[in-house]
Amino acid sequence: MTTPKTTVKTKSGHTIRIEEYIQAGVQGRIARACDLDTRQEVAVKVFHPDHSNADIIARTDFLCDQKLSEACPVLVSPVELIADKKIVGYTMNLINGIPLQEFIETKRTTFMQNLVGLAVIVHGFSKLHSRKISHGDIRAANVLVTLDGPVPQLRIIDFDNFSAPGVPKPTCLGDEMYLAPELYRSVLAGKPASPGIGSDLYSIRIMAEEILTLRHPSAGFLEPEEMFVKSMYDQWFHDPALPPVRGVGGYPARILNARLANLFRRGMSGDPDKRPSAVEWLDELLTSLGEVYICPQDNCGCPCMADTSKLLCPLCGKPYPTLSLALLDGSKIPIISGFMQLGRNELRMSNSVSAIHAILRKVGPAVTLESYGRNGTYRKTGNSWDRLEDQKPIVISKGDVLRFADVEAKVE
Repeated sequence: MTTPKTTVKTKSGHTIRIEEYIQAGVQGRIARACDLDTRQEVAVKVFHPDHSNADIIARTDFLCDQKLSEACPVLVSPVELIADKKIVGYTMNLINGIPLQEFIETKRTTFMQNLVGLAVIVHGFSKLHSRKISHGDIRAANVLVTLDGPVPQLRIIDFDNFSAPGVPKPTCLGDEMYLAPELYRSVLAGKPASPGIGSDLYSIRIMAEEILTLRHPSAGFLEPEEMFVKSMYDQWFHDPALPPVRGVGGYPARILNARLANLFRRGMSGDPDKRPSAVEWLDELLTSLGEVYICPQDNCGCPCMADTSKLLCPLCGKPYPTLSLALLDGSKIPIISGFMQLGRNELRMSNSVSAIHAILRKVGPAVTLESYGRNGTYRKTGNSWDRLEDQKPIVISKGDVLRFADVEAKVE
């Protein structure tokens, strides 16, 4: 067994000094270490003796050759193989982070940050899957969050259970809270099975629900066991098409738009080939970034992705407020239809305003504005007026001050 201050050699000849063990797991231990050739601090995974064999060496060597961390910094994968003095392990970049599961539970981020974070994670898995490599142990505990700046940074760790063509198979199946149905059935039947890209996609769907709704899909159905199994493999009890499940914490799935809800349904499929790919998840998450709306009701603040079905807040149940444009002459223009043109007739016949100066679109609770007028549309920021880019929709909110050419209006 290695002890602190033990030195080992990597495959490339670098000398690594073990400094301090910081974490223990089923297959091995993680240590802070120093690369004595570069003087850089690194992390080292040292496998337990019963996991230090030719298959582990071959698997680790394969991952090191892939240089995944260089291809995508979200992936914290093995960098240098260690097979020295009966010690088997690898070096990797040292990440001082908090497990995502713990980070989510403390609610230290906004819904928008969680949505962006999920997109970052899925992007990492899309890069991994593009090389026909599966992670094999996707769960919130294997994503680390660092707070080095104003925006949380996410990193995917622990690739020890990966699968890839031509490489010895992993010995574990992953965490039962993320276990794909095909793997669960194999366990029940006592048949050998290995995780793959299909089972990764099931686990991504589970983790996506945890990140966006702040609860696991089995919430409220952990016991008895048959209900847990049903919630994992037979029915999405939190489906927004069903009556909401009360008293389980987090957000109801009705915060999702129809497109994301469909991905969640497909992600539960018993057929791995019918589950949405990481690229599909990424595309939809990026599209949904522009649709986030926060309930303005006091003591609520529930987020949602605005669409035509959102008439009431999914959490507090209150109707979303109807916005209006209040002009300086005291008149108001209520924004009540899905599509409204604003021009000279609506804005009190100002000659500076074009016949069709702007277009308002109301999708559920969210209102967007597009500028078309010759003399521009402006939004006030502090003491200055910022001209809006023509024909580019922006979301407007209560309190915004706008100017259509020379006609000023406040969103109320």
